[in-house]
Amino acid sequence: SIVYQVYFGSVEDAERNTYLAKEQNLIKFLELAEEIKTYEQILIKHADIVKTALTCLRAVKQDPSFFGINAEYWNELVELVEKAQADIDNIKINNSRKIVKDTNELLKQLPNQFDVSIIDLLNQIKANLSDMKDDEESLLDLATYNKLNSQYEEYLANQNNPGGNNNTDTSTNGNNNLVTIIIVAVATIVLAAGVVGGYVIYRKKKVGGGR
Repeated sequence: SIVYQVYFGSVEDAERNTYLAKEQNLIKFLELAEEIKTYEQILIKHADIVKTALTCLRAVKQDPSFFGINAEYWNELVELVEKAQADIDNIKINNSRKIVKDTNELLKQLPNQFDVSIIDLLNQIKANLSDMKDDEESLLDLATYNKLNSQYEEYLANQNNPGGNNNTDTSTNGNNNLVTIIIVAVATIVLAAGVVGGYVIYRKKKVGGGR
């Protein structure tokens, strides 16, 4: 088996196997996955071994191909263990309280994108989750719900502040316009005063010249 190979290998694999000894999570995952593969049906009694296999899988830090593990074979084991966990979750949901089952059905109705037609559905799911224990909530796949709920919160924020930052811009523009008006008014007054003053001087010179 692949587990035997990674443990003992051939002489030329000695360096690889010495390195592999440090990757105990990978070895443990392979052992457990091989065992899970022999089960005709996944039952609730298999929950611990499946959970341990997934924990080891997530802790693997090295590329399995480095140890000579075929990619197709590796992916097969990964899918096998993940499906086993999904089967166990479904068993637990079916054996759980009605609120968990109902919420699971509501989650299946969620679309991929938010629109106002699903607001009541989101609120119902939220209310159900608030009545659940942590171990019950952990049985549910909330990825889509969490994404849509974030989009819903953004929608509410936009409804409460439809102008966004435009209010600030409008205020600033209003102040700038007021300053512009004042500057133009002052300039007009100064210009007018200059014209009048020039005219007075001109008149004085003309009168003086006549004398």
